[in-house]
Amino acid sequence: ILAAGAEVTEDDVALVLPDAVGRDATGKVTGIDYSRITVLAVQAIKEQERRHSEERAALEARLAKLETLLAEKATK
Repeated sequence: ILAAGAEVTEDDVALVLPDAVGRDATGKVTGIDYSRITVLAVQAIKEQERRHSEERAALEARLAKLETLLAEKATK
């Protein structure tokens, strides 16, 4: 999160989203393709949601196993 008044330069964007900047023949950053940032952001959100779903499923499986073990132990 940026502080109020903070600026993000083309070079800053190039460091984290190299596909979202234009470059000249020498490789110098010439501008930001904001529409590309949107595409990359949507892809990143989808990936984050996929990982979250996988992690949640793994945690739910672990919880179910623990609950089963506790239930078995309680009946002994």
